[in-house]
Amino acid sequence: MTTLLPRLHLFEFHDQAWCPAPLREALTDCVNAAWSFTGFWRNAVPHIEDLLDRTGERTILDLCSGSGGPVPRIVHAVAQQMPELRAELSDRFPKPGSLDALGPELRARVRYREQPVDALAVPAELAGLRTVFGAFHHFRPAQAVAMLRSASGSARALAVFEFQRRAMLRSLVPPMGLVGLSPLLAHWTAPRRWWRPVLTAIPVIPAMWAWDSFATIMRTYTPAELVELAEQARAPGYRWEVREARSDGPERITCLAGFPDPRGGVELIEY
Repeated sequence: MTTLLPRLHLFEFHDQAWCPAPLREALTDCVNAAWSFTGFWRNAVPHIEDLLDRTGERTILDLCSGSGGPVPRIVHAVAQQMPELRAELSDRFPKPGSLDALGPELRARVRYREQPVDALAVPAELAGLRTVFGAFHHFRPAQAVAMLRSASGSARALAVFEFQRRAMLRSLVPPMGLVGLSPLLAHWTAPRRWWRPVLTAIPVIPAMWAWDSFATIMRTYTPAELVELAEQARAPGYRWEVREARSDGPERITCLAGFPDPRGGVELIEY
């Protein structure tokens, strides 16, 4: 799938160190609401199950987790076949309180690491299948390659997921319309905050969310660009697969999967 739009590394409010904590929380809550109500997280489940089977891992280490993202839902779905599955969420700006709404069963399986974790310098002692949901576009090409090399160099499996594409029309068709409603949906999916209805009504949060959504589309890597990044992160005995769903509908997902494999190499797989 090709695009005529050049990649522009525009800034996003919520990944700026100067962004006030309440606004960063509000925007990451919008991201979480988007994952929840579009249902795109379900398209990641087969890839997660495949990598867990290939590697024998039973722990997911989620990077750039923000307000929790889709990992708790994925764990709930996958744990029916893998009851020993556990997950640890992490972020440069951790939000452990975002898991307070989880039920007792999921709280036993999913924890949020309170110490900040830089996705470009993951501590060696943190094991598990590394995942990145909707955040890979935040990294410039050199940083993205560094993240991939960190995984391939340590023989850790990595799965990067994006549901948007760098095409304005194709990224805004249903069910992406729900993404625009994320500031409202967050009132039901995120912890209650006194400032949320105020900053939504003004409307500070919707305006910042609109910009961040546009910037996200313009920063998103195409499958061909993901192949180029993976080529730079090649390592003996480690394989990269760019798995691209052809669908423009609810089945869409782009997965960059890396895992130890004697075949090595980089392959683009459209399905």
